[in-house]
Amino acid sequence: MNGEALFYELMKIHKNDRNFNLLAADFKARQIVPFIGAGFSRPQFPSWINLLKENSKIYGIEDEINKEIRIGNMEKAASLLENKMGSLEFKDYFLETFDKKNIDSFTDNQLWLPKLFQSSMITTNYDHLLETLYREQLEYDFELLMPRYEKDEAAIDRILRQDKPYLLKLHGDVSRYEYCILTEEQYQEIYTGESAYEKLIGRIFENKIMLFLGCSLISDRTLTLLNKLTRHRDIYHYAIIPLPKATHNLNEPHKPNLYSFGEASAYKGEFLDRIQHLSSLGIRPIFYPYERHDMISPLLEKLFQSGADPQPVKKKSYPTDSM
Repeated sequence: MNGEALFYELMKIHKNDRNFNLLAADFKARQIVPFIGAGFSRPQFPSWINLLKENSKIYGIEDEINKEIRIGNMEKAASLLENKMGSLEFKDYFLETFDKKNIDSFTDNQLWLPKLFQSSMITTNYDHLLETLYREQLEYDFELLMPRYEKDEAAIDRILRQDKPYLLKLHGDVSRYEYCILTEEQYQEIYTGESAYEKLIGRIFENKIMLFLGCSLISDRTLTLLNKLTRHRDIYHYAIIPLPKATHNLNEPHKPNLYSFGEASAYKGEFLDRIQHLSSLGIRPIFYPYERHDMISPLLEKLFQSGADPQPVKKKSYPTDSM
């Protein structure tokens, strides 16, 4: 099945056709800011869950780590691992894993990003995949900003007002380990309910329309903040996101099993829960089949075609603080 045919198959899932058309309109109006999660850094970098699980076996705390992972408490799992490894060993392993200097190739999904977005980007990733991708594809350097870095607070406020290009790394950058947010203690330090950090992130969510890519959108502090905002304001965002495992159709992956007992019945419980959860966050989902991340590319290609083609950026750079 070619990309065009696959795209129209994907549009048959739930409200994908409606949500994609709304996304395309906002994209054409240059209103979309990509929010890049860990899934978009694979396979060059491992997932945080896999790292936690792998090391939990080595250090003999597999049951404790798996318990926290099952309930989506990654920060607690990270704290348990750091305590067991020791802070220096934990730091060295983190840097060894995410501070890759050479990235030899990019996936089709990743290669669509510079074609689609040539302005602001937001990520919770620590690695340098986005910087490397844009530098190699467009000879383009972002202004790198981190909300936890005091020098960047004023710059972030300025950029939000002036609408200048930036790469905002919400949870830090591997080159500045002291500003990375990894453990439960670090999250509690900045997510207090009324912190300056949360107010800044809240402003971004209120004033920008996000397209979540590579994000699980199941449970983390950022989503808690987003949920709090959507209760009181007319805020919406988009996500290209996989269907839950219960919908997986092994024989025909592009035709997921959404219904409990055939199309005349209700949606499966896991799928209904997913729809409800995303709706509570103000997120309009565009679903693709479980674990078929290769099916993201046809969606991004069609999104690219839907808007006025961005002009290529060459030799464009913005000042960055020295690392």
